[in-house]
Amino acid sequence: MATLAMVAISSARTRARDSKRISDLKQISTALEIYYADYTAYPSLITTGQPLVSQDGSKTYMAKVPKNPTPRAEGSCADLEYQYSAGNDNYSLIGCLSKAVGDVPAGARKIEKPGTPRDLGPTNGLVGWWPLDSVNGLKDLTGNWVDAVKNNAVLAVGRYGEVGGSYFLPGTGGYNGSMVFKNPIKLYTAATICFLVKRTTHHASGGIIDAMYPHTFRLSENISGDLKVGFGNGVGVDGTSVGSFTEPNVVGALVPDAWQQYCMAFNGAGTGKVQLCRNGTSLSNVVTAIDSLGNKDLFRMGLKSSSGVNFEGYITDARFYDHDLTLAEVSALYNATKP
Repeated sequence: MATLAMVAISSARTRARDSKRISDLKQISTALEIYYADYTAYPSLITTGQPLVSQDGSKTYMAKVPKNPTPRAEGSCADLEYQYSAGNDNYSLIGCLSKAVGDVPAGARKIEKPGTPRDLGPTNGLVGWWPLDSVNGLKDLTGNWVDAVKNNAVLAVGRYGEVGGSYFLPGTGGYNGSMVFKNPIKLYTAATICFLVKRTTHHASGGIIDAMYPHTFRLSENISGDLKVGFGNGVGVDGTSVGSFTEPNVVGALVPDAWQQYCMAFNGAGTGKVQLCRNGTSLSNVVTAIDSLGNKDLFRMGLKSSSGVNFEGYITDARFYDHDLTLAEVSALYNATKP
């Protein structure tokens, strides 16, 4: 009975925190719209725990911007504070619900102008997150990585038809035609990287994503326009190089001129393996000898290092998780973020 009572109390507290998060996001959003009505612009910065005031300090819109209640890392959520960015006559305010509340699903939830909500899927275990849009730019929302480097990539229309909702990779330029993501020097024995892309022109051996120094995972186009998924030549937990590079074809994986979400889930325990998913469905499982990812300083999107060939198309919402997402989690992410 005591155990059941503790479970009930814990569940009630979780529900209370999630209800407060919904209320917090609504209150902040309302204050931002009032600010916009006064200045025809959103504040460039708001800080949780601090007041939101007018540009001259004479008017208070919020006495204190609320903080995300703790514990923040629970259920479907990562250990993140509320995230705010502004730009392009819009704003992005992101919170997260550990569990569903009424008709609001669990996972991240973004509020945009004029208070419009959008679901962003589960963030538990998220250690790198680049929305790659005109509001959030190139920054990593988790704060664990440095901002991405866009090189020759330019802002473009996103998956919902919104202006500045993605970056376009030009398909030329070698290194300058790719985007670079700085990785903290850390080993992950399990990890998942997810992103949305739309290919416009086929380039045989064009690199979609490529981890470098040494290469440990890769997704690229093959000669027929399908995909190659590769893992190998990795660095083991003892620091030594292990495994040869395996890069099989995945037939029918790449649909041209259509937004698609890809997730590559890696687990190095036992016989290492990687699962490639498209739009929430498994496409392929690859066995690999490597037992970890990381211990490098970057990966890039838009260039295959071994061929020097670029990918041509759009990219948005790149994420790096510190565990291998289950198919249910991948499906939930796709259903929350699909076009």
